[in-house]
Amino acid sequence: ASRPRGSIRYPLQTVSPRCRVALPQEATVDHKTIVRNFYAALTEGRLEVVDDVLAEGFVEHEQVPQLAPGRDGVRELFRALHASFTDFAMTVDDMVAEGDKVFIRCTMQGIQRAEFMGIPSLGKPMLVPVADVMRFEGGRIVEHWGVMDSGMLLQQLTEAGTP
Repeated sequence: ASRPRGSIRYPLQTVSPRCRVALPQEATVDHKTIVRNFYAALTEGRLEVVDDVLAEGFVEHEQVPQLAPGRDGVRELFRALHASFTDFAMTVDDMVAEGDKVFIRCTMQGIQRAEFMGIPSLGKPMLVPVADVMRFEGGRIVEHWGVMDSGMLLQQLTEAGTP
């Protein structure tokens, strides 16, 4: 197939030189697939995936005081979630990728059956929204920024959340 003279051929699209915005789509698709598979593995409790997907110098910007920084803290968090909640799951609700970043809106859920970060179990369910941004380098996640509705989590797991 011929293309206009001076156009640039990207993996999934052809862009004219007059167009000022042109992004190859292959990298973003791969990043989204990596994130989706990472969340699935974490949901299943396969924590060895942490070392496979997160780069050695991984930076966690959502520091939790009781957890180690970096990959060790991520592993500790998900180990605690699986130990404390039956049917623990992270469900991806939305995912958007651009360049080296992926934004994920997801829902974390489970039924508390053991103490979690100092909160005794009342056998209550949690259903908490989470927003994550992950930055990639060389096919691995190098940074994470996250926001979880911790107020909602506390309300759902404590006596304060009982009507």
